[in-house]
Amino acid sequence: LEKEKERMRELGQTEEVEKRAKEIEEMKKKAIIDKTDGKLDAAEQRRIEHQREVSRRMSQLADTTAQVQKAEALEEARKEEILAKAGRFSEAEKRRLEFLEKEKERMRELGQTEEVEKRAKEIEEMKKKAIIDKTDGKLDAAEQRRIEHQREVSRRMSQLADTTAQVQKAEALEEARKEEILAKAGRFSEAEKRRLEFLEKEKER
Repeated sequence: LEKEKERMRELGQTEEVEKRAKEIEEMKKKAIIDKTDGKLDAAEQRRIEHQREVSRRMSQLADTTAQVQKAEALEEARKEEILAKAGRFSEAEKRRLEFLEKEKERMRELGQTEEVEKRAKEIEEMKKKAIIDKTDGKLDAAEQRRIEHQREVSRRMSQLADTTAQVQKAEALEEARKEEILAKAGRFSEAEKRRLEFLEKEKER
């Protein structure tokens, strides 16, 4: 019984303890009834008293275990209630938190947009300088044709400018030559001479 009691205490099984206590009580009653002379010898009496003591202590143990379990359950319930109250938000607070979360997400997206625009401007500047930032250092066919076309237009405009300048220069030289011939013939006034001198200097320049 002592070992059984110890085992029951270690297991902490309240129902098993109560059940075993009742069984011991029934055994005690049966042992008394079964005696023909209604008297028990000293050893039997001590055994029954021991059983009663064990039963009483096991009943106390059961009560104590039940009280401890009840206290633990109440404490756990109190903690859960505190946590529930702490985690309880009003509708306004919930809406405020949702707004802050959306605002944070918008700011994150805005930051990404600004970065994209900044990168686009950098790439545009690089294109203007004919420096294309490609991982393989090559341009696709359409982009290559566009740049080559721009180069060709620039080259032709430069050639046209050179040709125009040459024509204008040739015309000025021819005019100066004619005027020089006429000047030598003595047909020009002093003003005309000064003009010819200016043209001569311009031609020289």
